[in-house]
Amino acid sequence: HAFAASSSEMMQLREIVSPPVALPPRPRALAHRREIRPALDQSHVCLLFPCAAGYAHRDRYALQLLALVLGGYSSSRLWRLIREKNGWAYTVYSEIYKLDDVTVLEVYMAVAAEHGRAAIRETMKEIKRVAKQGVTESERQDALGHAEGALAMRLESTNGAAKPPRVSPPSNGSNAT
Repeated sequence: HAFAASSSEMMQLREIVSPPVALPPRPRALAHRREIRPALDQSHVCLLFPCAAGYAHRDRYALQLLALVLGGYSSSRLWRLIREKNGWAYTVYSEIYKLDDVTVLEVYMAVAAEHGRAAIRETMKEIKRVAKQGVTESERQDALGHAEGALAMRLESTNGAAKPPRVSPPSNGSNAT
């Protein structure tokens, strides 16, 4: 059974991760739609949350750490909750996509079809929880350690070392990004 989110659900979703700045107009590509087909063995769930105003936003690094805490490695919140505790998903992760005009938090799950709704419900609860309570110092330190290790590993490959970080063009005449 496929279903699309109602306008009240969309408003609730937009309030879950309170943006630190006013959001730009929502791109049509980010229109929210949930689809669950119980006849399949596995469902692929992708939740997208616009959460900042582009790749040059001052909170971009904090958002990357948030994505790590939520679902960036095997001891992250969603991995433990959705995969280990409940056994609903084959994989679960979150990451940040930094575009020119919006930064998007993505949560992806390859979940057993019969547990799709429950996995979405628990994911939304966890996102609300982290939005309200924040992350612990231990989670922050773990995420920093993971990010540092991932950077070191990426720099070990010729492909990773050859890709310079994306630097935003100055928007107000300054050189700060």
